[in-house]
Amino acid sequence: MHCGWLADRFGVTRQVVPTRLGALPNDPERARAARAAWLPRRLPRLRSALQPGALRQNLPTAVLLARVIPGLRLVTYTACGFVRVPLLRFSAWVLLAVALWTGGLYWASAQIGSALSRIWGLPAPVAVALPIVVFAAAVPLVRATRMSLLRRSVS
Repeated sequence: MHCGWLADRFGVTRQVVPTRLGALPNDPERARAARAAWLPRRLPRLRSALQPGALRQNLPTAVLLARVIPGLRLVTYTACGFVRVPLLRFSAWVLLAVALWTGGLYWASAQIGSALSRIWGLPAPVAVALPIVVFAAAVPLVRATRMSLLRRSVS
């Protein structure tokens, strides 16, 4: 039994762990049991990652990062449900993360828009909307370029 790493099309890597990892040390076949006993010593971080308490303890950090990092939200929210993080605590942190992220984006857009309005003489609503439109158009373009570069490097 081996652990491995997988990378998805967005470049996010995940560690793959056998589902029977906990049952393997008791396996009657000695070689398989020895490999299973070796694994937790070799990968100490794996043991802490598999403990539900680790997610509960780091819930604020996990939820805030999941709000900001694309592709991490579904995984984090699903893991919170899987390890039975209390709904009220989870919901409170999600609401705080949404408020901080949305407020931060609004503030940044207003600051950039105000500067664009002064520098280029644009009407304020256009100057505030312009960074949002440029960002919304740039994200898919960057992803497509990145995927194209990944495909070329694999080929």
